[in-house]
Amino acid sequence: MKFRKLMIAAAVALTATAHADDLVVGTVNPMSGVLADLSNDLVSGVKACFEAINAKGGVNGNRIQLVARDGGYKPGDAANVVKQVIEQEKPIAMIAIAGTSINEAILEQKLLTSHQIPLIGPLSGGAALRKPINPYLYNLRASYKVEAQRLVKQALSSGATKVAVFYQNDDFGQDGLAAAEAAMVKAGHKLAASGGYETGSDDVKAAVAAILKSQPDAVVMFSANKSTAAFIKAMRAAGSTAQFYNVSTVNHKALIQLAGLNNVQNMVISQVVPSPNNTVKSVVREYRENLKKYVPTAQPSHNGLESYIAAKVLVEGLKHAGNSPTRSSLQRALDGLGRYNAGGFEVTFGPSDREGSDLVELGIVGPDGELRQ
Repeated sequence: MKFRKLMIAAAVALTATAHADDLVVGTVNPMSGVLADLSNDLVSGVKACFEAINAKGGVNGNRIQLVARDGGYKPGDAANVVKQVIEQEKPIAMIAIAGTSINEAILEQKLLTSHQIPLIGPLSGGAALRKPINPYLYNLRASYKVEAQRLVKQALSSGATKVAVFYQNDDFGQDGLAAAEAAMVKAGHKLAASGGYETGSDDVKAAVAAILKSQPDAVVMFSANKSTAAFIKAMRAAGSTAQFYNVSTVNHKALIQLAGLNNVQNMVISQVVPSPNNTVKSVVREYRENLKKYVPTAQPSHNGLESYIAAKVLVEGLKHAGNSPTRSSLQRALDGLGRYNAGGFEVTFGPSDREGSDLVELGIVGPDGELRQ
């Protein structure tokens, strides 16, 4: 059986095409621009899993090929690339697509339903990906609502009385803002302030000014790496001593590079998968071993582990989808998955259940720059 390895090139669209006897899986991510590091982590995690499976003969004798393309960070453009991949490469499934607005555009264009193709593990906790349930979409991670609730609870339990929200002005950030406001009200409080910035920008001046007026002792953030770093630096330069909290979309190592360890230290970041350093869990050991073996240029990360788990879920579905699996047989297999233990990380799916996991753990950036969960 013919098979060609996928070659990963940072910030470059991958144009490999599959052979007719491969099971193709597609992904589209912003591999250039502000989310390039995140996207490369996602592709590396999936590739490490698939390469390990292929080395053992594939799934029911079928090898898996990942076709990854750069879709940029504009929802409409990215959705068009997803459509091209589906129509040209004929994948059995899509996997690990980042961005709330991008995934919402995929749903709005009805790309999953019109092509009857499953999407496993989108990198978004957005509400629109959860209700109403889309029968072809399988959420792996906890929602932003759950992450926001955990972060607000932590801020309040740590003694904060004035909590502000810094958010990206799109569906992702507005979901987070609404969830944080609701969590504050439930706890008997109101937000001290909120400030937003435009998607893809690191112009945070207006947000900083709006939030500084309230003199917050905690700021919960729903933002990307560059905007988060710019906000933290500006707040610290203005004399703010607020405790910073952010959701799992940010990478602490990237933040340290952009803002400096002195500004990022003690920042709390929620995570929807275990620490990639927690080798007590077998899925983490497996991920690290296969990443080192098959994608040696990549470093372990939370996002890489998340996409690796998504790939394991897909492989488990393929095992039960028959020797000549189709999109429909894969969907039936995933619907019948029930509770699946990926190696210390449990995922549950069913015909009316698309919330694979509600796990949220908190980590804090230590003086050595490591995220301690």
